[in-house]
Parts: sequence; structure tokens; C-alpha cells
Amino acid sequence: MARCPPDGTEVQFTPDSGEKQCWRNSSNVGGKIALFGGSAKAISAAFSGRTQKYLNETILRGLHPELKENMVEQFMNRLIAIEKAPNPFLAFREELGNTAIAYADLQVLCLTPEEKAETFGEIRYISGELSSYIRQCAKFNQDVARIIWEQSRCTDDELFHFTKVNGAVLLYYLNGLNLVRVATKIDPPAHSAGKDWFQPFIRSMLISAEHAARQKLGLPTLCADDIAPLRHSSFVAIVARGAANPLFEWERGYGRKHSEEC
Repeated sequence: MARCPPDGTEVQFTPDSGEKQCWRNSSNVGGKIALFGGSAKAISAAFSGRTQKYLNETILRGLHPELKENMVEQFMNRLIAIEKAPNPFLAFREELGNTAIAYADLQVLCLTPEEKAETFGEIRYISGELSSYIRQCAKFNQDVARIIWEQSRCTDDELFHFTKVNGAVLLYYLNGLNLVRVATKIDPPAHSAGKDWFQPFIRSMLISAEHAARQKLGLPTLCADDIAPLRHSSFVAIVARGAANPLFEWERGYGRKHSEEC
């Protein structure tokens, strides 16, 4: 899965009491909920290590400890709500799909050409160019519009930074949901190498988001044909309706290899 690029090299980090508390919260995930039949101990260990690393090494390391704790708590609350849903599997898929869309919509707007080459270099249909238009994107992106509304005097550089922070929070949730897939029985990944659907799904959402933003900004599309964006955007419907392997259904339905469409 693509990561939120760190805004610098690795740093040595000693957590204060706030970070320690939110890491303790993350390590209690398995204990607070049964997590769909998975191993509570394994899940707790995975979340604890992942949260510590993510809050240490990404742009989120500059957040106030209370905000970090709230972020972890909100994620746990999402998992609790999923488990209590009438159909936890479909609720999980819906949450994952909505989070992927929100992440992709922001990611393509705050991606620089250098980050694109480093992190998404294999994807032809996202550019890293839209960050130059980020203020204009407030017309159609609610998160960008809210940042400008709340920080009315922010510069373009500050707007870019705030947008990237919001995207990093969404990526934390998205990767957390994928960790739940791997660590529990609710939606296990494909056994065959290269056949799991999660990463292709995220690529499709990024391509769809880039195309939609370009349309709204009046920029030329990067896609090979007019139907390609529709094929990519349809991936989320396959995920949401509960297909056992959405990548298989996508490739069978369109008669195409997903890897050749990115």
C-alpha cells in the first residue's frame, strides 16, 4: 500500500505522556472488541507497533498529543460500530470504501511531482500536478474548503500542509482497516500472490479522483479513453456489494488486467 511520504528522514523520538497514552489505546483495540473472530493479542500487537511508527515517522508527528489520541480513539470507535452493525462484513466494506474515496480525493490534491515519482511512480494516470491548484479545489472538495474557512489567512503553503495532514489521518484509518482484513476473519486477503484486491482498489480510487479533479479544474484528462475513469470508479461498487474478491470481479467484468489499466 502506498504510504504518506515522511516530510524528512527518520528521526529519533521519545514519546511524551500523550503519545504513550494513544499507543496504549491502540494496543487495547483487540481487548475492547472481539474484532470479528480474530486473535485479540495479535491484533493489539499489530496496532500498537503500527501506530507508534506512523505517529513517529510521518507528517503527523507534529500534531498535539491530544489530537493523536483522538485520532486513535475515533478509529477504535469505527471498528466498534462495524462490529455492532447488522451485517458487519458489509459495514466493514462500506467503511473501507468510503475511507478510500476520501483519502484518494485529498491525496491527488496534495501530491507533488517528486512524491508521485517516489510513491506512485508506477501509476500513469495520476500526475502530482494538482497541488499547484489546491486553493481552487475548495470549489469542489469539502475538506479543502473547510480548511480555508477555519484558517482564513492561511497561505498556499499552509493550505498544502493542512491538506496533507488530513490526508495522512485518512491514510492511518485506511491502512488500519486493511490491517483488520489481514489480522481477522472478516475479509481475508487473497492467498495467491498478486491477486489481492486492496492495492488495485486504492489505485483505481486515485485514478478516479485525479480524473474528476481535472474535469472540475478544466485540465486535460490523463486517461487513455473516456471510459477508463468509469471503469476505475466502478471498483468501489464491487467492493461495497461484498464480492469475495473484487479484483477478480472487476477483471472478469471488463475483460482486462487491472495492472494494464493503471
